[in-house]
Amino acid sequence: MLKLDTDVERTGDRLKSERKRLKKTQLEFAQWGEITRQTQQLYEAADRFPSYEYLVRLSQHDVDVVYVMTGLRNLVSSPSSEDATATKNILAQLRAVNETYSSLNDQISANTSRQSELLDSLKDL
Repeated sequence: MLKLDTDVERTGDRLKSERKRLKKTQLEFAQWGEITRQTQQLYEAADRFPSYEYLVRLSQHDVDVVYVMTGLRNLVSSPSSEDATATKNILAQLRAVNETYSSLNDQISANTSRQSELLDSLKDL
């Protein structure tokens, strides 16, 4: 059974490592992923989790996104059907993680707005 490393901080480190392996700048990676350089910086600093769409775009430029997200190298290039199945499962899990992360971000934003409203109303009392 494969052991996945999904720690967000290490994901940012691996993204930076993969960018350096390919000898690219943050701006070049950002352009490949169709994001801003500032967002690329947030991804590498683990202040934001990369979106599924971003990872798919990077994969079109020989970025090992399975490594970036899991810490596992060379699964995509392996001829083993077991590894191919594992890779498909990993990508499905990444989609689910991205959806969950987006949902949590939305909930946090809504709660933060609501808390601010409540604090404002308490000040008026």
